[in-house]
Order: sequence, then structure tokens, then C-alpha cells
Amino acid sequence: MPIFTLFNASDETNGSELWITDGTPAGTSLLKDINPGANGGGGTGFTALGNGKVVFASYSAGFYAGFEPWVTDGTAAGTSQLKDINTNRFGRDGSYPGNFSSLDNGKALFTAQTSANGRELWITDGTQAGTSLLKDIVPGPGGSGAIGPVAVLGKDKAVFAVNDGTNGTELWFTDGTTAGTSLLKDIRAGGY
Repeated sequence: MPIFTLFNASDETNGSELWITDGTPAGTSLLKDINPGANGGGGTGFTALGNGKVVFASYSAGFYAGFEPWVTDGTAAGTSQLKDINTNRFGRDGSYPGNFSSLDNGKALFTAQTSANGRELWITDGTQAGTSLLKDIVPGPGGSGAIGPVAVLGKDKAVFAVNDGTNGTELWFTDGTTAGTSLLKDIRAGGY
């Protein structure tokens, strides 16, 4: 598998866009002009899945506008929007994915926001079919709000901080499954 690094760079023609490098001048170039024009699409949260793919968040214009998760295999043809998560927005917003964290098993956790669920924890294997809401921790459009940084414990395991609306902000655990995502410990009782 080729080794590469993704980054944002801005030029006068494309704005801030997705670039790639293998560490050589000849191997450094614009990978894909995600949002054509001077405004650019940018890209944040680059996270390797360990299977030759990298997931990240980027902005695109058009019908599926907004910040959504993207995936790349390091080629322009293999770079695409992973999923239009926040579809109930009339093409003007996005799910604003963040907190990407690799589970070291070809999957990654991330947070995303929808009109129906608010901000919640999602999981992806780098395919559209394999990208889904992991758990609706606080049901309804209010969502879980700020989900803290995800700390990976090894393959398939991670901990994160979240306010579940009952116990306050506490430590949660996930093994990458809905059933295996739950409050780890109510450290400070009383819902603070």
C-alpha cells in the first residue's frame, strides 16, 4: 500500500483544497478539487482506517452542500463524499462531522449532527453502507451535544465523555456496536 499524507493547501485558483504528498516534490499535488472555485472545500480530521482509506470532513457545494464525511484511497477517482448524513436540510448545511478516531480495525468513530437526532456518535468502515449512527445516546433532535474526545483502547474499544441527559457528563465505553455502547461509570453522581 502506498504511504501518503493528506493536507489542506490554498492557491489562487482553487482556494483551500485537498492535497496529497508522499514526501517528495514530484509526489505532492492537488488530490481533488472538492468545492470548485476560489472558496475551496478544505478538509479536517484526517483519520486512517488502516485499510488503505482515510476519512475526513469537507465542504462541498451544490445539491448535497455542507460539511459531510468524505473518504479517499489516495486517488482522485477514489475520493468521494462518504455519506450525506444530514439530508433534511434543503442542501444548505451539513452534519459537521468531527472527533474522528480510528478503532484500528478498519473502522472509525466520529460525531455528526442530524435534524432528527442532534449530535451523536457514528461509525464508519469507509463505505456508504458501513456508515451509520452507532447509538442515539440522547433521543430526539437535541442530541448528546458535545461528545468529548474519543480515546481508543485498542481494536474495537474506545472511551469518551458525553452528557446523556440523566447522569451529566460521564465516561462512556464502546466496542463499536450499539449494544456495546453504554455508560462506563457514573463517577460524580447527581447529574452534573
